[in-house]
Amino acid sequence: MRTCLTHPTLGYYAKQDVFGAAGDFVTAPEVSQLFADSLAVYGIHALADHLAPAATTAAPAATPVLHYVELGPGRGTLASDLLRAAAKIAKLPQDSIHVHLVEASPFLSGSRPKRSVPATLRLRLRKVSRTEAAARRERAKRGSRETPSGPRATSGSERSAIASVAWYDSVRELEGAFADGAPIYVVANEFFDALPVHQLLRVDGAWRERLVGLDPSGDALTLTLSDAPTLACSMVVDDGSVPVVDGDGIEISPDSWAAAKELARVLAAAPAPAFAGAIIDYGWASPVPASLRAIKDHAVLTSFLDHPGDADLTADVDFGTLAKVLTASSDALAVAPLLDQGVALQKLGIAARTETLLAAGASADDIIPGVERLVAPDAMGSIYKALFFGSRNALPSL
Repeated sequence: MRTCLTHPTLGYYAKQDVFGAAGDFVTAPEVSQLFADSLAVYGIHALADHLAPAATTAAPAATPVLHYVELGPGRGTLASDLLRAAAKIAKLPQDSIHVHLVEASPFLSGSRPKRSVPATLRLRLRKVSRTEAAARRERAKRGSRETPSGPRATSGSERSAIASVAWYDSVRELEGAFADGAPIYVVANEFFDALPVHQLLRVDGAWRERLVGLDPSGDALTLTLSDAPTLACSMVVDDGSVPVVDGDGIEISPDSWAAAKELARVLAAAPAPAFAGAIIDYGWASPVPASLRAIKDHAVLTSFLDHPGDADLTADVDFGTLAKVLTASSDALAVAPLLDQGVALQKLGIAARTETLLAAGASADDIIPGVERLVAPDAMGSIYKALFFGSRNALPSL
């Protein structure tokens, strides 16, 4: 799964722009801008008591007011729309938000000349090198509050709350990026569903792993079963709380657990007065037997082995285990009860903002179908979930 998605030359995300109507799937930020607006409301609400007051929005901020972190930003649509809304809601001054985007794909992170990133972000783009990331981690270990400015491209005519945009290859590289002490807001929209999974099957009282191999002809991929328990099998603890019989299956994502653990560690180590986060994805409150699938041209393929490297691979997120990993990784972090996406967006006021747009003259045909798609239980409102988390002083009740 990892190879098919992120191989530097043959991987799905390394070769093409896969988002939108012309790609293979559409994500919530492209369905309606009110999705980003709602997440902006949550972030500002959660961190309101910790944002430094600004004397004026016209003058550039002397120090960062907010760090915005997004895992798997794709084109940057969500970041661009969310930050624009957040700056307006909180009246943030120019150059007050430092943006940190974690993206493994070289195509999407902009290392190729033709990158697909909104101009509001592209104008201030810079890539954090592995050397700089390592240096930051070392400074963090020494307790240094030094923050190198690094090279960045800016637009002198653009008046934006965004001070800088930096790209990272992994969550671990964020260590040391928040040494100035500003609060942090983390968003992961459809990030964890793209991380590799392992599918296990109960056979003769033990777990065996489904593996990908070649069929007898050697010309096509096929699924096989491991002869003995693998390392992934050892990660499932049979404590007797759930009866397990032969033929049962379970899908696990150690990569997701590792990313969540690393994120919790980085946030807890940062000298920020508070941090907040939102994870939005399709999934469930507990593991499922098998959900891995391939998507191409907006349709689920017959087998996830079809079109390797040319189709998206995705799996439902196990939010229950993800929440346990987050809280177990840091005493400073707490999680809110899991919500359906539709419920979360309603609690964040998407209906009221829809009415405001319509009252201001926006076309109902342009606004309402997208909002209904986001919140309707038979569309994205139920299968997609929202897990909010944060430091214990930045986890408001919805």
